[in-house]
Amino acid sequence: MQANHTKYSTLIEFEYTRASLRALSHMLSATMSQGDSLEQIALGVGRLFDTQNEALADIEEAVRAEYRRVDEAAHQATALPVNPQSMRTEFIAAKISEGYDAGDIANALNLKKETVEKVVRKLLGEDGAERATEPQKVING
Repeated sequence: MQANHTKYSTLIEFEYTRASLRALSHMLSATMSQGDSLEQIALGVGRLFDTQNEALADIEEAVRAEYRRVDEAAHQATALPVNPQSMRTEFIAAKISEGYDAGDIANALNLKKETVEKVVRKLLGEDGAERATEPQKVING
């Protein structure tokens, strides 16, 4: 299988492999029911089985790689603690530093304008003096 494949190429390859094996099964059944010698087709049959086995190995590796990718993504998603308060604070800090109005931010977050202004005051310090916090650095550049 090609390294650069489409989203469903593994499933398509799997379908082709199954169809090939099904056709081979019918060919062997027909040959055996006619009483013909398998000697004439033995090399070709062996090669067909080898080719299909290689295709199935590629499909298996692609499926296993996808399972590993999904497992890793799931692990990373659960490994990151989500703190909605700090995410909200970081968002507000970023938007204020971009020049957005506290009212616009409040509307976007479905908060009261006073709540957003309170967060901004905390980021800047109660009296407006700067604090040495990460969100503070974002606001003051």
